Amino acid sequence: MFSDKRNQNTGNSNNSSSIDTFTGFDDVIDLSISQVFILLMISAFPEGTVRYTVLQSINSYLSPQKRISASSFYNSLNKLERKGFLEFSADSMGNISLVHLTPKSDNAFKQIGSLFSFTGFNFRSFFPEIASFIINQLGVTQEVDSILVISQEASLDVHAYPIIERYAKHIHVVAANDSFQKYVLPYSSEIHQTKILSGKVREPDKDFDACYLTSYQKRKEFFNLSSTELLKEAVRVTKSAGLVIVASFSIPPKVNHFIIDSFIELVASNPLIANISKDEIFHDLTTVGLKDVSVTEFNGVVLGFGVVP
Repeated sequence: MFSDKRNQNTGNSNNSSSIDTFTGFDDVIDLSISQVFILLMISAFPEGTVRYTVLQSINSYLSPQKRISASSFYNSLNKLERKGFLEFSADSMGNISLVHLTPKSDNAFKQIGSLFSFTGFNFRSFFPEIASFIINQLGVTQEVDSILVISQEASLDVHAYPIIERYAKHIHVVAANDSFQKYVLPYSSEIHQTKILSGKVREPDKDFDACYLTSYQKRKEFFNLSSTELLKEAVRVTKSAGLVIVASFSIPPKVNHFIIDSFIELVASNPLIANISKDEIFHDLTTVGLKDVSVTEFNGVVLGFGVVP
């Protein structure tokens, strides 16, 4: 990606072999918006560029009141160099001539991009469609007495509850105290909180007519339970002949368009979006002993259904 000029470093610069291994969000959490902007501007010059050109490019986007001063800009460059995101090359006189990005910056862009890749989507608009699809799949004609809802996310999206309330007289939600107080109680006092204590859902065996895991994530622990252990608990507290339903985002297929496929890769790598395959969900549902297991996909959401023996 870079020319041989990258090896002509100044004495206090990192060369590419000494750059720390990229470790994910730990590396980007302390970057300021202006530092990210600087890195983006340098990325427009694959062979490197003079520092003043970068400063001019940045300030051309900003109003006079917001323009970055030279001292602030060069200070940020030095910080980014110390963190291993860029490096300087020197001319024959030992003076800094060009600034280059390092491979660590490429990884940082991917990490930052994956984090923000889903922010433009309004997932709530799909809830009614998904609910109607589940109801049609199951052939539900009357409401059940009770349902347990489990989300592996720290935040609880209450926009799903009005739909669930149409088909269940009583809703219980597994949630930590702070999440329940923040997200659920302001919405409804009719929804009940339950907890996982010492690896067990607090309610007794065969207590619910159905259990719905709204954001099933195979490789994420929830209250120190693995996904499979959580599924086993869902089976335990659901009545015989009751339903266990899991939902997760599917792995999006590529479409042979380099821009769209690059964005798909960002979405697929987003740690906040649990991508999972139909085969993985089928395997997990059968592993915990559910019968009549079926897995389908609807509008990018994988839905798994199983009946408790």
